[in-house]
Amino acid sequence: MVKLVFSQSSSTLTSCVAAALVFATASVQFSEASEAGGNLPKLMLFSFDGFGWNYLQKLPKSSIPNFHKFIDSGVHVRWIENVFPTVTRTNHMSMVTGLYAESHGIVHNHFYDSALNASVPSPGNLTDSKWVDVGSEPIWVTNSKAGGNRRSGCILWPCADAKIKGILPEKQMPGEWTVTLETFNSTERIDLALKWLTDPSEEVNFVAVYFDQPDEISHQHGPDSEEVATAIRTYDKTLEYLLNQIEEKGLSGKLNVIITADHGQLPVRVENQVNIDSLVEREWFFSQPYLDRPRTMINMWPKQEGSHGWDPRYSINMYPFFIATGPAFKKGVRDAAPFRMVDIYPMMCHILGLEPAPNNGTLDNVRHILATDERSRSLTSYVGVTIGVIVAMLGVVAVVVILWKIRQGRNVSASYKRTFAKAGTWEDQRMQDGMVVLSDEEL
Repeated sequence: MVKLVFSQSSSTLTSCVAAALVFATASVQFSEASEAGGNLPKLMLFSFDGFGWNYLQKLPKSSIPNFHKFIDSGVHVRWIENVFPTVTRTNHMSMVTGLYAESHGIVHNHFYDSALNASVPSPGNLTDSKWVDVGSEPIWVTNSKAGGNRRSGCILWPCADAKIKGILPEKQMPGEWTVTLETFNSTERIDLALKWLTDPSEEVNFVAVYFDQPDEISHQHGPDSEEVATAIRTYDKTLEYLLNQIEEKGLSGKLNVIITADHGQLPVRVENQVNIDSLVEREWFFSQPYLDRPRTMINMWPKQEGSHGWDPRYSINMYPFFIATGPAFKKGVRDAAPFRMVDIYPMMCHILGLEPAPNNGTLDNVRHILATDERSRSLTSYVGVTIGVIVAMLGVVAVVVILWKIRQGRNVSASYKRTFAKAGTWEDQRMQDGMVVLSDEEL
């Protein structure tokens, strides 16, 4: 019967395992270095103020072909549930933090803060951190904190003009609500955003761009007006320009683009106005009112044909739309299941490979529109290759060790047989020497 003798020493195997672990660590470090070296996922976030979800439904495809080019190349969610109150600053802050108004602190466009005993500046931008730095963390702060050559840019984005957690966007075009499309038009905004995304010295991987229309147009003329339809067709030309520039700058298949809005609007109709005559008893009126003395009217309410601010759960016209395209998104998905405004932040963190700050959003709510993004694909592939190499190395090591042990065992067996000729002595001596003996049947 053939006997194999194995020593309990495993220094060779330990050395090989250590080498495999060193290789795995080096592989991860190489992957991280590659990402920091310019392979970061890129994301552009567009928001059109006051662009209701139903605006796209009212216009024929032939009049807005570029909106539909984006939809065909990516995903379209007919509407998403925004945050109450449905106003600009509140929803733009919810979009980039994943928080509801009571958590991020921007409870309206203009409001009184009892803790500060002051009101939010109106009109004008918010450059004082005391108004916005109340515990929330916008996506540009999350991106900056992650390091690894990550940089963000914001163009006129509401509430991005003040430091939050001591951080401003690395690239910034300030002037929220003080810079309009008349003074800094759509193509100029796109040019600046793409310049930041392709700057070889200080390249950003995230940029947010704000457009102040069609909100004011809808206020003045109503959401169902021809003026609003004209504004939408103008933005379609803006998207055509964006598509051409993405192609020209070699960003096709690399840049993720999200196009959305903060809220929609409802028409203000005379028949829906409240007649106070029916609410107040006649005896509360003066029979002969008079003007005591002329006074200058400091404030007045302009006539409006459209408005917003209502709870979106009771007025679906408050909802905005959502379109996205790029390597992180599925292609050709129309009318995908709706989700919430606060789900956008964790989705953007997922796309950018960031650990999100605490938020009210849920990534699972948007997985149905997400493809496996480029970072996840490359990382999964690299990890798979690394594991395969490690397993192969360990297999080779195991074979070498077994063959070496077999040879050593045969040599030792022959030596012991010659030295201990008496029956039983050889096996007794092996046990005393602390060696393990395996028979053919045991192998």
